[in-house]
Amino acid sequence: MANSMNSRLLRTHPAGNACIAGVVTLIALMGMTSLVVDYGRYLATKAELQAAADAAAMYAVRGLHDNTAVAKAQAAASENRADTSSVALLASDVRVGQWNKQTKVFVAGATPYNAVEVTAHRISSRNNAVPLVFGHLIGKSSVDLSVHSVATTLDNGFSGFIGLNSITMNSTTVNSYDSAAGPYNAGSATSTGHIASNGTVSINSTTIAGKISMQSGQSLTSNSSSHGGRVALSAALSMPTDWTHSGGNLTVNSGTRVFSGGTYHYNKVTLNNCTVSVTAPTTIYIHHDLNVNSTVFNISSGRPGDLTIYAADKKGASFNSSTFRGDFYAPGRTVYLNSATGVYGRIIAGVLDCNSANLHYDTSLPAFSNGGGSSSGTILLAH
Repeated sequence: MANSMNSRLLRTHPAGNACIAGVVTLIALMGMTSLVVDYGRYLATKAELQAAADAAAMYAVRGLHDNTAVAKAQAAASENRADTSSVALLASDVRVGQWNKQTKVFVAGATPYNAVEVTAHRISSRNNAVPLVFGHLIGKSSVDLSVHSVATTLDNGFSGFIGLNSITMNSTTVNSYDSAAGPYNAGSATSTGHIASNGTVSINSTTIAGKISMQSGQSLTSNSSSHGGRVALSAALSMPTDWTHSGGNLTVNSGTRVFSGGTYHYNKVTLNNCTVSVTAPTTIYIHHDLNVNSTVFNISSGRPGDLTIYAADKKGASFNSSTFRGDFYAPGRTVYLNSATGVYGRIIAGVLDCNSANLHYDTSLPAFSNGGGSSSGTILLAH
């Protein structure tokens, strides 16, 4: 009897049934909205925090030789933001130690120091956990987030300019200097400006103050040129090319573009008849083409290591009648240096093609290693 009555009530109140179903559906939709919105915010904040930790670790490595690694990491991190807030590191978030390239393990405190580990936090114990917009619906107003980066500087005996697949130089000069001692001076230039390639090397009317490091069996063509001798690479140069960060396009056709520190992501970059001014440690990721014409890069500190550019993919990169100061990594690209372009710092390319260029390697830059080859520079190894 009771069941019959309940059935009749349900059949005779369809509006009430729809209301109940609507409430249940609304609650489910709110839960899904909370998940999508808050998870999206979490992922965006994680990417920003990781970029800050990467920049901090890579800049900190440059301070291993003078015990400024912690200060450099904190400075670089503070120039980045995560979820609109500046990234702050405690001294305890930065650990110096040793990276073992065979085991790929970082050991804090192990000497001699060749690596820095940075851990960046957005956690409730520091009152900066990632806030959740809809999380209170499930009793959670924030979520903790921590990311890690390790950068190393393993010196494998090579310092200079690299064209992984080949190098061609016409009417080009290569030498070195130490930016820590002051700006470049031709009268005091040194002979640590080496070049290296896994493939062929062709130099014409070119002067290389340093040596040419090559794989055995590859050809060296030298016409009306001088260099410090050919040496064999102990292992093939191998570097990652998968920096897949991307962003909007940057086009500057005149005036000055100031980078006041931090990490920037671009898709395509075009610089014409302008000045690029770097006033604090800056890291730039470029996903597609880079075209630089009649442009001068200036760094307030005078240290090329304060500007690091990672150019991913196999797109083009060209510098024409320009002056570049910085550390430029494009191991998957052909990099063209033309028309009296001057470089103060370092270029690492897939193919390095120089015509009437002047290359001045900065010996104060840390040696480059990907943990598996014989190369030079600073590179992020692990998260």
